[in-house]
Amino acid sequence: MVSPQREFRLNLVYFFLLTLAVIFLGTLAFVLIEGWGVLDALYMTFITITTVGFGEVHPLSDHGKILTIVVLIAGVITISLWVGEITRFAVERQIGTTFRRRKMLNQIKKLKNHVIICGAGEAGRVIIREFLRSREKFVVIEKDPEVVHQLREMFPDLLLIEGDATKDEVLQEANIEQARGIISTLSADADNLFVTISAKTLNPGIQVVSRAIDSDTISKLYQVGADHVISPKITEGLRMASVMLRPSVVSFLEVVTLGEDIDLYLEEVTIEKGAKLSGVTLAQAQIPQKIGLIVIAVKKSDGSFTYNPKSDTLLEAGDVLIVLGKPFQVDRLRQYIRTGKAE
Repeated sequence: MVSPQREFRLNLVYFFLLTLAVIFLGTLAFVLIEGWGVLDALYMTFITITTVGFGEVHPLSDHGKILTIVVLIAGVITISLWVGEITRFAVERQIGTTFRRRKMLNQIKKLKNHVIICGAGEAGRVIIREFLRSREKFVVIEKDPEVVHQLREMFPDLLLIEGDATKDEVLQEANIEQARGIISTLSADADNLFVTISAKTLNPGIQVVSRAIDSDTISKLYQVGADHVISPKITEGLRMASVMLRPSVVSFLEVVTLGEDIDLYLEEVTIEKGAKLSGVTLAQAQIPQKIGLIVIAVKKSDGSFTYNPKSDTLLEAGDVLIVLGKPFQVDRLRQYIRTGKAE
């Protein structure tokens, strides 16, 4: 199926060729019928097609008058096609944009426990791809029209709001009241501060992850309610040092966190209240045997971690299992924890 943009471009090419054909044939006809020079014939063709109302270059014969009428009709039809096609495309595009926006906002209004991603620069696009891979519900806010266009080309089904994330009304369009988290990856620390303050005001229980370009801003972001603050400068420094000091560890972590060709990931799975595996030990759960995942750590509801948990570790509601495995195994684990059946 041809896209509207491609159809529009093809029609413009056809109309351009039609216009050239009318000009060429009209000029040739005036030369042959009236015996004029090429320049006079071309000029007469142009003023006839465009209906500017100038007088004839030379007195016209009866055949020349009939030719002028034909050229005039052809010109009016050609110009009408140009105007009609451009108007149709502009109207359809406006209506289509309005319809898509209304449909998208209706979809966003139905979301619950989703995540809002503010900013779609380099870091934002990495986050978007990771959320798509994890099949998590999320909404993106971006104010740069060019970036918005690129995102729609790259991710046609993306829930995307074009607007300023520092404004309350834009966050409300993203249904922030029902969101469980917000990631602010804007390029200015002041904007990230505004987003954090607005988010906590509109939804006090929301989890906020914010970027801090300047390390001096980290404490300020925590003061206004950010739950986690990521500083690219600090992260880059730690990563560079780790590559030199612990290259094998870094290579392993890159495989399980960044590798696109390796279908193996570090994931977390929460044991919800009422889950079938709540109240059993790891030995009784037999997760590695039934699912094939490796349980690396257990985060207890009080925030403490048990690394390389023993078989007698008790699984309770609110615990988070840190596991290593393939995406389909993680999906099976979630179902197994909820129902007690490893299908």
